[in-house]
Amino acid sequence: MHEYALEDVLKGPYMLTEWKPELVNDILSRLTPQNVRILAIAQKFDTIATDSEPWYGTKHKTEKLDNDLLKSWEVSAANEKLKLPERNPFIPTDFELCERDTYDVKVPCVIQDTALSRVWFKQDDEYLLPKASLNFEIMSSLAYEDPCHANLNYLFVQLFKGKKKK
Repeated sequence: MHEYALEDVLKGPYMLTEWKPELVNDILSRLTPQNVRILAIAQKFDTIATDSEPWYGTKHKTEKLDNDLLKSWEVSAANEKLKLPERNPFIPTDFELCERDTYDVKVPCVIQDTALSRVWFKQDDEYLLPKASLNFEIMSSLAYEDPCHANLNYLFVQLFKGKKKK
């Protein structure tokens, strides 16, 4: 019987621990018109579906793409919008926890207080995990100048709050 740690169950076979650009280039080189598979699913295609799969009886049709169409795709110019994203410098690579501070603070304390901001700090002493909780209060006489400004301010705040969890 195999014994698995919870960490193994959560990541399964999908955790990539090593960056191998040659594998990425190999996969990208295989994205050619000859290797394409197009799947169109819609009830309006029901009338042209000629085959049926054995388990659920789902109707489908399999056909090869026309060689002229494939050749036209080969000579097409690359679309500038279809590309890999730029390298994200903010993705962390070192996940080791920093050495814990020696002081024991049970409540948050102010570590910076200026006319523009107030920064509070409390070390996570229960789970020992890094996290941040950001709260902003924007004060402006324009924010509630009239109903239009008040609604725009509300929408602006909702954009930052994001979707509420139930």
